[in-house]
Amino acid sequence: MYHLSALMTKNCRYFQLYKQLNILSLENLHNIEKLCPYCKNKNIVRHGKVTSSNSQRFRCKNCLKTFTETFGSPFYRSRKHPTIWQDYLVNMWQDLSISRCSINTNIAHKTSFLWRHKILNYINNFLSLIRPHENVSMLLKVYKTTSKDMSLTDNDRSTQYDNHYFSLAFTKKKYISIHPLGKGPFSIHKIPDSFKDLIKNIYSLSLSNSNQLLQYAKKVIPKAKAGCDSFLGIYNVNMGLWFLHFFGVSLKYYSNYLHWFASKYYISTFSLKLDWINDEEVSYQ
Repeated sequence: MYHLSALMTKNCRYFQLYKQLNILSLENLHNIEKLCPYCKNKNIVRHGKVTSSNSQRFRCKNCLKTFTETFGSPFYRSRKHPTIWQDYLVNMWQDLSISRCSINTNIAHKTSFLWRHKILNYINNFLSLIRPHENVSMLLKVYKTTSKDMSLTDNDRSTQYDNHYFSLAFTKKKYISIHPLGKGPFSIHKIPDSFKDLIKNIYSLSLSNSNQLLQYAKKVIPKAKAGCDSFLGIYNVNMGLWFLHFFGVSLKYYSNYLHWFASKYYISTFSLKLDWINDEEVSYQ
């Protein structure tokens, strides 16, 4: 339900926070239109306001459904004051745990968890629009989960893992893109469709951590070789160190955290100014 939206107006009390979050979209909000979130029709009209948040309501003339301007944003149905959200973002961007963010902002632990992933899901939506093209360096990240094979004993299951792969792609324009590739292992006869789609607009590729995917890439890309850009290797090390701040990130949320670190990288690389981040905190390393 968290999607890019161009519906929010300046009168909404969450508008400034919404505007700040959208800075992280880089250039991916330019083509977002005002559409009905249900049927994607452009024929929408104003339909009153929500008194508690001063949020504008809309009505779609096509499907006749109504919705608020905060629909699709992290602030949808929130009754908390924007200053509490602001404080939460300040704490979250200091890499504090969900529990610590909860204590510092005086909200429930469950609310802290939900807010973190509402924010990360929203960021995830526009950073996942970045697609690698032309000259690309790529490496694979592996997320291991304990095998669910019920035929194994408890002792065997503790040593058997399912590998889930994510690609990190870096272009010369300093863009990082993150894409889930699915469950491995891969072979030349078992290449995920997500990888085939990912590399279709790439002219030159250097790929690390997967000989099987590299073999396939060499068949469809004019220039493909083993290895990755030194910057991407450093980025990967820094990200691994950053992950030490957190314990037991579930596979369900792993992509969110990868994009969170990417957003920290963009803030530092492109000197993005966000109200809840101090100048001394902009480094992603």
